[in-house]
Amino acid sequence: MKQLKQVLADHQTKAVLDVGTGVGNFIGLLKSMEYPFEKIIGIDTSKKAIEIANDHFSEDPGVSFLEMDANQMSFSDESFDVVCLSNSLHHLSDIKHTLSEMERVLKHQGLIIIHEMISEPLSKAQISHKLIHHFSAEIDRYHGMTHGETYTVSEIKEILNEYVKVELVNSWPIEHPETYQFSQQDIDQIIGSIDRMVERMVDSTSYVLFEKKGHEIQDYIRANGFELATEWLFILEKK
Repeated sequence: MKQLKQVLADHQTKAVLDVGTGVGNFIGLLKSMEYPFEKIIGIDTSKKAIEIANDHFSEDPGVSFLEMDANQMSFSDESFDVVCLSNSLHHLSDIKHTLSEMERVLKHQGLIIIHEMISEPLSKAQISHKLIHHFSAEIDRYHGMTHGETYTVSEIKEILNEYVKVELVNSWPIEHPETYQFSQQDIDQIIGSIDRMVERMVDSTSYVLFEKKGHEIQDYIRANGFELATEWLFILEKK
C-alpha cells in the first residue's frame, strides 16, 4: 500500500470514485494510508450496503456514498482523478460497459485501480478460500445472480487489455506485513458457513449434489487449514 500511496501522490490525486463499493471496505483501506484525499465517493446498487457504509463513515465529511448503477453513472465526464473497482470484476454483468463508464468519468491522466483476489497461484490453505468463494458464486448463479469465479493475474490483464483504452502501467500483489492466523474457532465458523450456503439449495433438485460438494470443501479445509487468497492491484492510466 506504500507503493500505491506514492502512485496517488505522483498523480496529485484529490477526487476518488469507488465503483461497487459494498460497505466501503476498499475505501477503508485507502483511508488507512493517511493520504490527503479531498473527497471519496462510493457507489453501489445495494441500498442496504450503502446505508451501512454511510453509517460507518458518518464522521468523515470527505467520504460519501450513493446508490447508483455503475453502468449508468450520473457523474459528468472527467470528474475523478482515480476510479477504483475492488473485488468486483468477477461480479460485473457487462465488463466492457462498466469499464467504459469508469473511463468516461476519469480525468485525463487519471488512474483506474483494479483490486482483485486471484485464483492462482495459491497455497493449499489459500485454496480453501477460493473453493468457498467459487462454491458461493455457483449457488448465486443458480439463483440468477451475476457472480463469476475469480481470475488469474494473466486473465485479468487480458480482460483489461481487451476492454479498456487506458494503459495498464503497473501491477503487484498486496503484501501484508502481518498475516492473520485463523484460529480453530475461526475455521469452525468458516466450515459452518458452508452449511448455510447449502441450505440456499434445499428446494433445488440439485440439493444432494451441492450438499456433497459442500462436504468435500469442508473436508479439504479440515485437512489444509484456511488463509485468505492473494490479492493484486492493477494500475491503469488514461493518457
